[in-house]
Amino acid sequence: MHHVPNDELDLESIPAADSEWSAHGDFALSYFGYETLGASLSSLANAASPRYREEGALPSSLTALRACLFFEHRRAVHLGAPSDSMRAYARALLNAIRDCVEKGALD
Repeated sequence: MHHVPNDELDLESIPAADSEWSAHGDFALSYFGYETLGASLSSLANAASPRYREEGALPSSLTALRACLFFEHRRAVHLGAPSDSMRAYARALLNAIRDCVEKGALD
């Protein structure tokens, strides 16, 4: 998989939220989270995930949304499989990513 910068995303490249987990993963891996954010990736993702579960809130920037999706998929790999709550969170992230791209908010 190769890195796809935010400004090269289009709606066709973003899988539907109800698509297979493997499609979510392929898209998640198009963002090189560790290379892009370094050590701050885990802090961002580990704060965003429980915030979503407790408040339903998601990060507002496309970069943060993609970073969280990348990290969540890496987390699922380490756990062996995604939980239902991980799948729901990934669907919410994909919908928010799609909204950002649709609006041209490509930060």
